[in-house]
Amino acid sequence: MLNSDAERQINEHIATIMAFTCSRKRLAVLVESDPGTDWSYLKPVFFEVAKRQAERALLELGLYLRIVDDSGDRFLSGYKSKEGASFGVVVMRDGSRKALSFREAPNKIIHAASYRWEALAESGNPVVTCLAGTPQDGRDNWVEASIDLIPLFRTGDLLWLLG
Repeated sequence: MLNSDAERQINEHIATIMAFTCSRKRLAVLVESDPGTDWSYLKPVFFEVAKRQAERALLELGLYLRIVDDSGDRFLSGYKSKEGASFGVVVMRDGSRKALSFREAPNKIIHAASYRWEALAESGNPVVTCLAGTPQDGRDNWVEASIDLIPLFRTGDLLWLLG
């Protein structure tokens, strides 16, 4: 199913996303703890450039996972439909919340207007919250979707087991 180039790209996307999510707070502490240093050049590199790269990696990973999901792979279908499998939470426009399925996770990544990066309080796992834009044609009935990245990455790990 996967060729070595696809596997390399998935690995690079996951590494980029994890490097960004795990380094942001430490870099902020470093910058704040050394006010005597001129950070004007490095701050945009540490935060803005890194965020753009992480968002691009997330979008490309979301597109790839959606393609795999659309392929209807039976092994992956069994994994994603396991009882209690959740990839996060979706907040609907009416305020209700529901578990985020595997199929919906890449959709929210792809269709988000913007992203907010954080960590789950309970687990400490990195989370990206996909923020919906303005509703179009009544189709966008969600406000935000918080995706727990570790279960999503574990699904990606299953993909190269199939290769």
